[in-house]
Amino acid sequence: MTRAPGPTLRHHVRGMIRQGTSRKEVVLTVLVGTGIAVFPVLGVTALICAGVAHRFRLNHILIQAVNYLALPLQLLLFIPFVRLGESVFGHEGMTPDSLGPLFETLAERPLQVFVLFLKASWVAIGAWALTVLPLLFFLLWVLARRPPQEMERRRGRESAPSNP
Repeated sequence: MTRAPGPTLRHHVRGMIRQGTSRKEVVLTVLVGTGIAVFPVLGVTALICAGVAHRFRLNHILIQAVNYLALPLQLLLFIPFVRLGESVFGHEGMTPDSLGPLFETLAERPLQVFVLFLKASWVAIGAWALTVLPLLFFLLWVLARRPPQEMERRRGRESAPSNP
């Protein structure tokens, strides 16, 4: 049995693993992956990370690992993003003080809870865009200003044995 000419699946997987493995690219991938991972809508961050990694040739495996490792952070930041969005956009009272009334309303009027959740998600996305995106762009700007040679020199000094 002869194999078909051209790249195999193994070749593509190896390329994905090795793609974006310089020190600067790893830092870039972790920064972008963390920024996307705290996006306040559950279930879409993996798709966004895959699209961004493909578009900007980042390491797919690393960005997905960062995305999944930051899931607890995404869950922790959802309510603060909603509260910030409420105060910035003027939509008060979207987050209940306790979950008891929310579950009662869910049992009686599930559509109302769904609509409330959609509104809360929109204001949380707005708060995420006002906080995380500027911070992410600033960190990427700082990373872009640092010459790769300087990073390599520092790495060389850190790994070189010191003289007594």
